[in-house]
Amino acid sequence: MTKVKMNSGLACAMLVASIFAGWEALLLVTLLMFIFVEVDEKIQNVAIRVITFYVGYTIVSMGWNLISLGVDFVVDAIKNVVDIINTYVDPVDYVNVNKIIVPVTSIFAIVDSGVSVLLLLARLGFVVSVFTFKPSKVTPLSTKINEYVNKVLNYINENINVQPAQPAQPAQPTQQQ
Repeated sequence: MTKVKMNSGLACAMLVASIFAGWEALLLVTLLMFIFVEVDEKIQNVAIRVITFYVGYTIVSMGWNLISLGVDFVVDAIKNVVDIINTYVDPVDYVNVNKIIVPVTSIFAIVDSGVSVLLLLARLGFVVSVFTFKPSKVTPLSTKINEYVNKVLNYINENINVQPAQPAQPAQPTQQQ
């Protein structure tokens, strides 16, 4: 099967731009590119860089979503426990949970929106850094993403052997005395 020749700059731009379309598009573009296009080392390096960044980004994003779900769970549990308690006490003794829960959920909603903006900025910063050939600015969020990127790269380097297998050496006869 003959592969199509493609400008490596265009191929790299397609890989980086597919970050904004999500995992499915990123993996589909990468897979189709490796199947049908002559891929040089530059494209391979960009593909590795993009996929490992997106893995790190997804891990951090999923971690934040887990925290957000945990906070929602705790708030709902507190509300439900207070509602159960209020069903067994006199109306005068009701516990007004809204005085505590509403400020907490409001503050967390603001923090959640801020983290969502930071995650989007991290993704945008990565794309800009790839296109401008400059490293992105170091932030606590980018540091955490890069930590997972390094773990993914270490996993790839340790567990995936891309070198061709060496033929086995014939056994040397042993000399007996």
